[in-house]
Amino acid sequence: MSRIKKISHLDQLYFIDSFFPLILNLLFSRFINKNKSVRLVGGEKIVSLDFNLKNLYSNFISYSYIDARDQREIGKAFPQQNIIEVRNVRLDSKSGVVYSNKNEYIVDSSAWSSDYLIRSSQIKPPRFLNFRMDHFNEGNYICLSSNGFYHWLIEDLPHFIFLYQNLEEPKIIVFKNAPSYVLTLLEKLEITYIKAPRFVTLSRYYFIGREDSVGWPHPKDLDILKSFAKDTVKAKIEGKKIYISRIGSSRSPKFEPELIGELRNKGWIIIDTTFMPLTSQIEELSSASVLAGVHGAGLSGITWLESGSKVIELSNNRLVRCYERLAFLLNLKYQQIEYESREKALTVSEIVSKMENFSS
Repeated sequence: MSRIKKISHLDQLYFIDSFFPLILNLLFSRFINKNKSVRLVGGEKIVSLDFNLKNLYSNFISYSYIDARDQREIGKAFPQQNIIEVRNVRLDSKSGVVYSNKNEYIVDSSAWSSDYLIRSSQIKPPRFLNFRMDHFNEGNYICLSSNGFYHWLIEDLPHFIFLYQNLEEPKIIVFKNAPSYVLTLLEKLEITYIKAPRFVTLSRYYFIGREDSVGWPHPKDLDILKSFAKDTVKAKIEGKKIYISRIGSSRSPKFEPELIGELRNKGWIIIDTTFMPLTSQIEELSSASVLAGVHGAGLSGITWLESGSKVIELSNNRLVRCYERLAFLLNLKYQQIEYESREKALTVSEIVSKMENFSS
């Protein structure tokens, strides 16, 4: 009796429906990036990566504050952070994110959570082009990222400064299409750097370990920035009010030209920091007694204000608390003006009135 089972049309459909997706998945798993991540410090599984913990960057620290909108206490705890030396890895020179040679995202290398990077458009090194990546063998390599200005200034630059000052003869990697604020700073500091493609492989690389902390400024990072700028900041001038213009950017509200016109009439200084070198920003913004602007990268300039100065953040109903937290840590007086909510939209005159009342 034959042992061959006759396959019905229904069985054939089931076979096609289950087997071919399995084959496609195996093919895609080989050639397309998988969403894998690995944690070097404090992870739940043993990693095969060759890494060492070097100098201490920061001990455990935490802080909390009363949120201005909800009037509730919220806070953040940061674990101990160290310089991490890791070998034979891949680097995204644009974002500063590091990957193993198996294309596992190294969680410790980014302030963004692994879940966010997996869901977002973060591009991973293409595995099938590995042989074409530039490889750097000898040297203590570090990277100055080309992230958006707020994240670059508040999250990445302090780590770069610390590594540059504490490693022996570090070699600097910068994304070949880095924005002007990255290149002008390096040139101002007379730091030699290597322009690199987006993805490179490295025999030895150094970074400061961190975890999911986007939107939560770290006190040690701010201390480093303040120390870095101490010879550039200017003394506060009482009554000097600066508004950071967002005209021309995607976040500029339609009423901003009218708002700027009214603020000028009341003695406000209008500044566009888009193409202003970092050192020039520090010189100009640090002397303000009041700094205001629509939520966006320009408000990062509050970092240079003298303690006790005032900050006004104009925002729509999209709640992002990073500048409120930054103001709290810097001992600045903060006010958020919600110009557009579900209930109503403020007129330009109402916005100006609120700004003037807080500034006085």
